[in-house]
Amino acid sequence: IYFSSELTEDDKDKRLLIAVWDWDRTSRNDFMGSLSFGVSELMKGPVDSWFKLLAQEEGEFYSVPVSSEDGSKLPMKPTPGAKSVSGREGANRSDSPGSNLNDQMMMRSSSQVQAIKVTDFNFIKILGKGSFGKVVLGERKGVPDELYAIKILKKDIIVQDDDVE
Repeated sequence: IYFSSELTEDDKDKRLLIAVWDWDRTSRNDFMGSLSFGVSELMKGPVDSWFKLLAQEEGEFYSVPVSSEDGSKLPMKPTPGAKSVSGREGANRSDSPGSNLNDQMMMRSSSQVQAIKVTDFNFIKILGKGSFGKVVLGERKGVPDELYAIKILKKDIIVQDDDVE
């Protein structure tokens, strides 16, 4: 979420609360999580990171950045040489000013990117259900140590409740 707001000295003792809800017109509104920031912290500089969604009460007082395996904050944008979803190294990288990995990845032709299909995964279990479909835990066939949370948006029947443990 990107936004900006004018802050005054009177705001420095307040907190900015961000609550995330799954809202649709057919079922109830479901609370998904929240986080908050002290306005004095925001006055020091912008916040640019991934954050965990916390329980409603915890989110009123805390924000927990998502960290990588080495303990550092996860960057919002891919770093040069980062692997794409297909697992390939960034191709045709250029170190010229103004070029970035996202632009270069968009310029690849579709023939260079291997499409990932539903048949590439073994589904282990359903992690959640919501108004926008299911989230399932799956492992990529041939790579059993890589687990993925897969959001199913298309309304085709991909996994039925009795298909997984």
